[in-house]
Amino acid sequence: MIKINIEAFAILRDFFGKEFLEYEVPEGTTAQELLKLIAESYPQSEQILNVTRVAHRDEYLSHEEVLIENGSYALIPPVSGG
Repeated sequence: MIKINIEAFAILRDFFGKEFLEYEVPEGTTAQELLKLIAESYPQSEQILNVTRVAHRDEYLSHEEVLIENGSYALIPPVSGG
């Protein structure tokens, strides 16, 4: 298992009730698998997590990108404005 830190943005903060999450995930977990794990913990966020991007060091990750030990990740849902 590896530990990762997650910062949530926009509406995800409301779903989670906090800005930061800490998770322990199996080694080899991908960005897409992380989103599925979070959706299991916060089922009300599943629909928005399906279109959320995972970022690390100011760059979006592909769904297949493997997470690293003690990595800091951001969950960025789609936003719109006017």
